[in-house]
Amino acid sequence: MEDPHKSLLLRIRDLLFLYGTKSITLDDIASRMGISKKTIYSCCPDKKHLVDRIVGDYLASHREDAERVRAQSRHAVDEVLQMARLARARMEQVSPAFLFDLNKYYPDTWARFEQYRTHEIFAQVVGVIQRGQQEGLFRLDLDTEIVAAMHLQHIRLLTEPGQQPQLERAVGDLIRHIISVFLHGIVTSEGLDVMNQLEKEFI
Repeated sequence: MEDPHKSLLLRIRDLLFLYGTKSITLDDIASRMGISKKTIYSCCPDKKHLVDRIVGDYLASHREDAERVRAQSRHAVDEVLQMARLARARMEQVSPAFLFDLNKYYPDTWARFEQYRTHEIFAQVVGVIQRGQQEGLFRLDLDTEIVAAMHLQHIRLLTEPGQQPQLERAVGDLIRHIISVFLHGIVTSEGLDVMNQLEKEFI
């Protein structure tokens, strides 16, 4: 059964992702959306619950995307590239201000975000590496957990508060370099051929 508040939460999410959680109040949100605060309270009793629910829904949709991409992708290289394109689209929606505010003012929700990243995304990366090894596209001499842990450290450049402004690079450029380094470090000669064939699709 679809959540009756889904459309409302998506509209609120867009505002929070754009402005952060600190600089915009529930009154501001209600005014910008042309609704009453009572309507917002119909789905969440306060801002803390609102932020937590929005992040929870965001992580759930990421999980669904990962499952869909794994099922539909042609091979492991294709899966990596498709997930990178999704990551770019998602991260371009989220301002550094939102990530900074989430980390500073909502530690419980940030911990939930961090747990998803360090457990589920880690497992997703391990899974795609193992798939590539079975397909002959990724090297068999790799320790999948070490490689996945290294890749997660690179991903932190996108989500760790303060890192994006320090680098002064667009999200797309960061992801392109991260994925290029990741794939070039793990592909076999056959995998490199496949990667070169998909070069135009590379982010």
